[in-house]
Amino acid sequence: MLLSENKEEPTDTLFEIVEQAKQQWESAVDALPELICIVQSNGRVLRTNLTIERWTGTPVTSVQGRDLHVLLHQECEGGCYFEDFWLPAVQKALADGPVKVEVYDRVLRRYLQIRVRQVGNRKKAADPSLVVLLSDITERYRMERAIRRHTKRLEVMNGISSSILSVKDPVEIADVVLHHCRELVPYNQACVLTYEAESDNLQLMTAYQELEEGRCPSETMAQLTIPLVDHPRINEMLTCDDLVQIPRLRELLADGLPIPIGSFLNIPLIVDQRLIGTMMLTAEESGVFKQSHQSVMREVAELLTVAMRQAWLRQRLEKSNEELQGLLRANHEQMQNVTHELRSPLALIKGYTEMLRDGLMGPLTKEQQDTLAILDTKGDQLLYMVQRLFTMQTIDRDSVHKELASTTTFLCDLVESWQVFAANKEMRLVIDTAPELPLLYADLDLLTQVISNLLDNAMKFSSAGGVITIGAYQERDDLVISIKDQGKGIPAEAQANIFNRFFQVDKGSTSARLGAGIGLSLCKVVVNAHGGKIWVESEGEGRGSTFFLSLPLRAVEQEPG
Repeated sequence: MLLSENKEEPTDTLFEIVEQAKQQWESAVDALPELICIVQSNGRVLRTNLTIERWTGTPVTSVQGRDLHVLLHQECEGGCYFEDFWLPAVQKALADGPVKVEVYDRVLRRYLQIRVRQVGNRKKAADPSLVVLLSDITERYRMERAIRRHTKRLEVMNGISSSILSVKDPVEIADVVLHHCRELVPYNQACVLTYEAESDNLQLMTAYQELEEGRCPSETMAQLTIPLVDHPRINEMLTCDDLVQIPRLRELLADGLPIPIGSFLNIPLIVDQRLIGTMMLTAEESGVFKQSHQSVMREVAELLTVAMRQAWLRQRLEKSNEELQGLLRANHEQMQNVTHELRSPLALIKGYTEMLRDGLMGPLTKEQQDTLAILDTKGDQLLYMVQRLFTMQTIDRDSVHKELASTTTFLCDLVESWQVFAANKEMRLVIDTAPELPLLYADLDLLTQVISNLLDNAMKFSSAGGVITIGAYQERDDLVISIKDQGKGIPAEAQANIFNRFFQVDKGSTSARLGAGIGLSLCKVVVNAHGGKIWVESEGEGRGSTFFLSLPLRAVEQEPG
């Protein structure tokens, strides 16, 4: 009896520890702002955290067995996104892995990020359950949208400024302004009128109409004239939700603007406190123009009037350029800081993962070993990606350490290191270079990264049995190296952007998902740091691609024959 009690005592203590840990875990999960639900594949809820009470007012104790859609959308009458989303999400989560989508939930009145994944091993589960994680991303979405609006506003303003500099005729300047304004303000038709002091009238300069036929017909608009007596508030910003409230002005505009007018926005053009004209925007619907549109158009009006004063225009452009350069510098510094700060924790995570896999912290089950193998692989990919980003931020001409080397030897050694990999993919690597080549003058480590990345891409987007040809020849004072494949090719519309950071030709393909759109942009950074150029030529999809990189030579001496 005593022996039995001694055996049970530590067991009881263990149960207490487990129960305490369970309670701590539940408390931590309940404190999370995200809504976490464990559900069956048929949508019936098994369990949620306390966030359900904050979001829907439903007690957490009464959620079990309820349909997840009904639980979230208690007032939904059907036809919402959830009904179309749930079944495909479950099927994909059970078959392929986690599912993630971002939507606006009109019932909950918030932007949500919804993630669905299976709980446990899907091969062993007879009736699999899923975990559904709903994160409120409303604030993040609003911030991103505000940043996008602000960025777009800066881009358009800069576009207007640049366009104004390229033309001298006042009518062309007004045309440019009206065209660009359509990107920021939802008008249907707009016009610029100049003030004629002698007649005290506003006379049409130019007009723009957002219809299939584009500009308003000149014969319709040519006679548009507004006596100042019919528009006494011309000196101030004026917004009218419905032009019915100003009948005389509505009558005058209706004769010249063919689209029915609802909303109306007037922006005066003033130079040195002197009226020189006005911009008028109209829309068919009522209540279109908001306070933000007034702010935008006030800036546009300033640019238009400043076109008459070159000195003031120069000052404004210099200020705009300084702001843009500041944004670019901040973006560069932020990217460099982020990549630098990520490398240390990633290396630490990688180290501990390897220690766990090696059994240094105790024996592991097969499932744990398989999980750690996945973590180790993904950690390598992430660390490699961060390293590439860091390299992109730090490479410049001063950091490149060039040396002279045999071009033939360099290419042969590099291709030889890829032969086994190519053979495993049932592909052939062929070297086809000019008989006599100049000496290579480059940073060999960085150049190896560039050509290796191009070879990797060529194999990734080619089919078994394909041939990849590595060529080299001299063109004037440059050494040109080419990598030609017989793969899927590159569409003409994508070739101009293929070296941009994070750009991928076909994001939905299996091959595209293996990368992050960093490799080719890194190649461009390295080649530019050498003072060279990199480009691609492809006749289109299914017809292969050839990547070229040219490097300046230090001397024209040839390799020994």
